[in-house]
Amino acid sequence: MADRYSSVPAIARAFCSPTTSFAWIHGLRGNYAAMEAGGKGVGEAAEAFGDAVAAIQGLHTSGHAAWIRGRFAEGEAAPPAQ
Repeated sequence: MADRYSSVPAIARAFCSPTTSFAWIHGLRGNYAAMEAGGKGVGEAAEAFGDAVAAIQGLHTSGHAAWIRGRFAEGEAAPPAQ
């Protein structure tokens, strides 16, 4: 039986999911700059590990924070869904 952390994407998701949640907590407290930065970090790390699910979580988090901050150009520049 394979260990659930035997694949790189599983490791990435184990790191990215709580990190994304922490970024959202910043947003709930009104610190959208930290939320955006946290989401970008998660997205970049997940893409480097090849985990599409975690990358989407990170991009969604950073995009939502950018939208709240009125940074619409950054949201429009996001890569299209594959």
